[in-house]
Amino acid sequence: DPIVKDVIKEGRRLSQQGGSPLMYAWHGKKYWGAAHGLAGIMHVLMDMQLNPEEQESVKGTLRYMIQNRFPSGNYPSSEGSSTDRLVHWCHGAPGVALTLCKAAK
Repeated sequence: DPIVKDVIKEGRRLSQQGGSPLMYAWHGKKYWGAAHGLAGIMHVLMDMQLNPEEQESVKGTLRYMIQNRFPSGNYPSSEGSSTDRLVHWCHGAPGVALTLCKAAK
């Protein structure tokens, strides 16, 4: 699927500036949430036909997200954020949890 290839390509391009295999930006900010961020994109990519290299990029991105969880169990709203206060589907643990539950299957 050419759209999936473009999504992976863009994720790799933006990831060159950080530790995650894939990264995405919306309005110039690298959000992590389910609505318009990393968790939502990973959730969709897990439903796509991916080659082994693409699968590893998705798995590595999910591992990166888990490794960067706050001690409280919450997740940053965006890349590099140290603020642990947003706990919503669009920002924080609720949206990320849905993606991680899907990944566990």
